[in-house]
Amino acid sequence: MKTGTILFIAHSAELYGAEKVLLNTVQHFSRSYDVHVAVPAEGAFSHELSGVPGVTMHTLILPKFTRHLADQLGNLLGMGSFVRQVHLLLRRTNPDLVFCNTIRNVITAVVVKLMGYPVIIHIHEKNLDGAAGKLFACLMDRFASRVIFICNYARDTFVRRAKGLQAKSTVIYNGYDGSAAIENESLPAGGGLGDFPVMVTIAKLAEHKRVGDLISAMSILIHDFPRARLHIIGEGPLFHDLAGQVRTAGLEERVSFVGYVKDVSVYLRTADVFLAPFANEGCNMATIEAMVYGRPVIAAASGGLLEIVDQGQTGFFYPVGNVDLLTELVSNVCRSDELRRELGSAGRSRAAALFSQERQMGMIEALLAETIQGKAR
Repeated sequence: MKTGTILFIAHSAELYGAEKVLLNTVQHFSRSYDVHVAVPAEGAFSHELSGVPGVTMHTLILPKFTRHLADQLGNLLGMGSFVRQVHLLLRRTNPDLVFCNTIRNVITAVVVKLMGYPVIIHIHEKNLDGAAGKLFACLMDRFASRVIFICNYARDTFVRRAKGLQAKSTVIYNGYDGSAAIENESLPAGGGLGDFPVMVTIAKLAEHKRVGDLISAMSILIHDFPRARLHIIGEGPLFHDLAGQVRTAGLEERVSFVGYVKDVSVYLRTADVFLAPFANEGCNMATIEAMVYGRPVIAAASGGLLEIVDQGQTGFFYPVGNVDLLTELVSNVCRSDELRRELGSAGRSRAAALFSQERQMGMIEALLAETIQGKAR
């Protein structure tokens, strides 16, 4: 007997951190609820979703989320059509609750609430700057039934623009299912691949991910570690620029662009260090996953990363963009098997305590039940 009906509204057809969290959430709640998921287009996300039993998929084309004036005008002209899409979707699914993923669905949440349905917004990112940030915070305050933030950093960027939002906000860290991770207590140099350090990052190749900092660091590291390797896992708009940076530095044999990888465990198991150069990040799933696999983390001191990594215990921070300090930290960690073991072991323990999927889903489940019961009253 299913508890009720939930309509999840996806923000993207890709399959990176926020989409993976949504996929995990859908999988979890499909066991106890009738679950519908609206996707904006076909892609990696809908492909994975098609394999989840008991889930019904729908299409909902979202307004474009850009700063370009032409796109904003197009959104205004197309708003009537979007409202009709949402209306038909709600009539077809008749949900007890609508769950909107990321800031890209704030307008969707407004439409849903105006049509009389309770709505939870799951926010994965920091707020926008300027007037747009104020508007989004106020809309969430006015129309969301509840708001989930994935870290305190993300929440604070919204609450400072709309103080009333605090009362309906809950911070729930992203969680990772570590049951498949190998408890590898020994971390030999080179991740077991030889006498050279192996570094990994997992990121969409976008500006705020600052993957170029890692390539710059590699240009320095190869003087001490001539056979060092850096695996960059992910795709994105900056691929050609970053590949050009690698060619210019003559690092084609040292830096590899792996592309999108569904199962990154093989790279994490053979890595010495995980690198997180990201600026203004939320609760980064890749960093958590690296900790689950017992990998030390060298991270930019920015955003939600400050809540994931424990300085000096599970890894080390450096100021965003400080390539010299990044290089020094990587070098120090790679030179010491004992330090890597200590950092990795502490990281596994921290991930299990704060970032388990069981903990995350339990907190979301309680919030959903509370919101649905509030609707019934």
